[in-house]
Amino acid sequence: MGPIGWHNTLVQFTKCGLRGYPWFDTVHRRHDNVINAANTPGVSSIRAERVITNTLANGPWEGQAHFQSLAGAAHELHDSHDHHWPVYRACYPFIVFDIEGGNLPADYGSEASYAHYWDKWIELVCFSAMGFTMQTGRWFQWEQ
Repeated sequence: MGPIGWHNTLVQFTKCGLRGYPWFDTVHRRHDNVINAANTPGVSSIRAERVITNTLANGPWEGQAHFQSLAGAAHELHDSHDHHWPVYRACYPFIVFDIEGGNLPADYGSEASYAHYWDKWIELVCFSAMGFTMQTGRWFQWEQ
């Protein structure tokens, strides 16, 4: 309820004699304000991407079977390629950044480093744990 809605509601209760108590439900209003603020500059697409990526492992029915198929595909990919694979080389900076928490190792970019992180990327949390299911209507869950 915007500024016009507040005034109209107060007029209905004070001048028109509507009985009861005006309840403005500020908790849900805050949630709506966050959604409206995200939609205005186009940030809602980022919110949708976070919801999708965080719930991808759960699949459409929130089951372990969907996660196992994703993890199995990752292990099959790991077993069928090596650290010379061009797609891995393109993703290498992001993998190192994720594993090391933003700190570059001393041997970054060397063949030994490529081989080391090829064996480490399969151990990432996204391939070992299913994670939680996000509720798309709860604005505070997409920040977890």
